[in-house]
Amino acid sequence: MSCRAFGISIVLSAIASCSVFADYESTVLEDMPFAYFRFEDAAGASELADSSGNGASGYDITDVEFQQDGIVGKAGEFLGSSSIVTDIDFDPSADGLNQWTIETWFYTTGVEEIEDPETGDFIEVVRDQQVYIAQKDGGGLGRSNVLISAQRQPGSFIGGNTTNAFDPATSDFLQPEQWYHFVVAANADEDELYFYVNGEPSELNPQFPGNNGIEPADGEWVIGSHKNQGAQFFEGLLDEIAFYDKILSPERIKAHYDAAMGVAGVPGDYNNNGQRDVADLDLLTAGVAAGDAAFDLNGDGATDNNDRLFWINDLSNTWVGDSNFDGEFSSADFVKVFTSAKYETGAAANWGEGDWNGDGLFSSSDFVQAFAAGSYEQGPRAGGLMVVPEPTSAALSLLGLISLFAWRRK
Repeated sequence: MSCRAFGISIVLSAIASCSVFADYESTVLEDMPFAYFRFEDAAGASELADSSGNGASGYDITDVEFQQDGIVGKAGEFLGSSSIVTDIDFDPSADGLNQWTIETWFYTTGVEEIEDPETGDFIEVVRDQQVYIAQKDGGGLGRSNVLISAQRQPGSFIGGNTTNAFDPATSDFLQPEQWYHFVVAANADEDELYFYVNGEPSELNPQFPGNNGIEPADGEWVIGSHKNQGAQFFEGLLDEIAFYDKILSPERIKAHYDAAMGVAGVPGDYNNNGQRDVADLDLLTAGVAAGDAAFDLNGDGATDNNDRLFWINDLSNTWVGDSNFDGEFSSADFVKVFTSAKYETGAAANWGEGDWNGDGLFSSSDFVQAFAAGSYEQGPRAGGLMVVPEPTSAALSLLGLISLFAWRRK
């Protein structure tokens, strides 16, 4: 987690900073982006890695400094002359990918002085017309899809006119040196744009995207500048940019924002009910069987049984074999699993029905794994079953500091 911006919220975020990195990535990957740029690349890298697994990497990297502090992990710094061309090639119109979402995090340092119309004084404000997601011409117009607009608002130039997320007449300018989560989604069939800022939908949703609607185009996509890579450069930090072939729901967009802020909550809570339970383990087991990268829970780069063991032993603080999920492996678990009558039948089984090794069946192999730890009738692990994270001493100290800060402000 970066120490830039967000005021006291950065202190709140620091409470969960040890798990935010992995949690944010897994939250994004659950929604299956077709391109995902995390900006964790090494200093001087000649390729921007795509974490979606689809090989849509970035190349032609100009004046980008990697390994800067980001909203989650590291970010890329764009110097006002920077750009990256990516291998993404999708048509955003109704004849192409008719529903899509582009998710971004930006932190602009680009500023300029303007005259305050009320006082006549010169004030420093965010520089306008900073494009940071654009589509090259290809076989169509190509557009500046995501930008800081001429009105110094988050917005888009799809359709040939600026569409702002907020009404410039009633909204403050974007602030420099502050992280923003900005999401643009489109329904090209209906020529509708949807904007979300810091997890919340714009009150103007949906909006018509410019005079021309969402035009067809088939060029590659550029990060950090106008499509011609010679003007309207973004200046500042970019992080965690993802492209989806669907419209993300408001709930999922909020979940992404919360995950980055460290308040989404519970690692391994795949059904998003606020705690770990057996249903989450069954979802994880299915994800492991499918090799889904979104279920790389321990962050080792592989989706395998080690992720299940991490969920069981480390996060939930219980044992393989604890089918009734009471924190221990005992005869009560045998009663539960044999009630399902699936032992050695070849019928599909879940955790509560005896599938302890994650192969989808209840067989003698499950007993081999369960008894390997020597945990039968040994009682719960020290600390007991954990369905939500246990507060750390560092977290408690930070909470104390927050309370003191709030008291001193009264």
